[in-house]
Amino acid sequence: MFIYRRKAASYQGRRVPPEHRLYPSLIGSIGLPISLFWFGWSSRADVSWASPVAAIVLFGWGNICVFVSTAQYIVDTYHGSIVASAMSANSLARYGFAAAFPLFTVQMYTKLGIAWASSVLGFIAVLLLPVPWVFIIGGEQESVLLGFVPTAN
Repeated sequence: MFIYRRKAASYQGRRVPPEHRLYPSLIGSIGLPISLFWFGWSSRADVSWASPVAAIVLFGWGNICVFVSTAQYIVDTYHGSIVASAMSANSLARYGFAAAFPLFTVQMYTKLGIAWASSVLGFIAVLLLPVPWVFIIGGEQESVLLGFVPTAN
């Protein structure tokens, strides 16, 4: 938020690019895979219970950073009545994943064990880690190229 305010002040009344809303997701994108690997490999009987709990706190913090900054990015990117549709599509995708994950996570954790099952999720988080970085570095050009910003026809 502090970075965004400083960046927004430099635009002096002009429209602030929505990519500046993604600064918290940069931190969250790093925290998520770290926390998943940390949780997975510290969830053993010979490790104190406090270590996996600390990992989950980091996971929750990273998740909130990514979620809130993504919601702000969507609101700043789409305008007018399209905002509600964009947020609804985001919610539909999120709820779809939330409905599908319980169908396989119990089996995944049973067959792979806590360490490797959490590592699989950590590897997925590592694959997705560059997404907010690409949007910030590429700016509006990258967002239009990937189809996330509506173009004026």
